[in-house]
This record gives sequence, C-alpha cells and structure tokens, in this order.
Amino acid sequence: MKVQKKINISLSGNELPCPVKVVATDSAIQLVLRYIDFTIPSGTTATLFVKKPSGKFVYQTEDINVTGNVVTIDLYNQAIVESGHAFFTVTLKNGTDTLSTFSNYFDIDRNYKDSTAEESKTVMTGFEEM
Repeated sequence: MKVQKKINISLSGNELPCPVKVVATDSAIQLVLRYIDFTIPSGTTATLFVKKPSGKFVYQTEDINVTGNVVTIDLYNQAIVESGHAFFTVTLKNGTDTLSTFSNYFDIDRNYKDSTAEESKTVMTGFEEM
C-alpha cells in the first residue's frame, strides 16, 4: 500500500501548497493532485519533471494516472534519492496543448539506512550466544 501525499490545486488561487515531505528513496510514496477549479478533459496525460538537489533532472511519464480531476503519480525512487529540496513540475497535456503546469518542491529528509550497520542485539541474545 502506498502512502499518499495529497495536494489540492486551485488554478485561480494564489496560495502555494506546503512542500511535500518525504524520506530519500522511499518507494511507497504516491503524489495525488486534485484540481478543484479545473475540469481535466478525457485523454489528458501528465508528466512529472524533478530537479534534484544536485541539479540533475528526472523525467517521468509512466506510473501516472489521470482520472477525473485527480492526477496520481507513483514516485520513482530516482526522483527523491537525494536529500534536500527537489523542485518538481507536473504538466497536463491534451494532444499538443499544454493545459496546466503546477510546480512545488519535495523536502527530502536523509535516509539513515546504512548497509554496513550491525544488527542490534538484546541482552538475552548476547547471553544465548555465550
């Protein structure tokens, strides 16, 4: 099951949504954008562009679903692999027409997982090994 990060988007409003907080390389994140004052026509596709903290870009067109007025994006690990601020843009297109562009950023926390870390042991495990 994916953890959904939901954002309501108003094309006529001036409010910027809060940053999307995630942990680096978390593969269970799903970005859900709900357009509240814009009707997305059928046949519309969405694209995600992410500028990582290093300045490199990630471009995603797969695992993006447009249903009604909701765009659901299963984030690729590569988009959120670096800790820091990663700016992203979601573009809605119908044919060759760009319908909407939405920008925000991910606030990516460092993942403290380390493959060289030793497994912790309880006191009882230590006694059992002795």
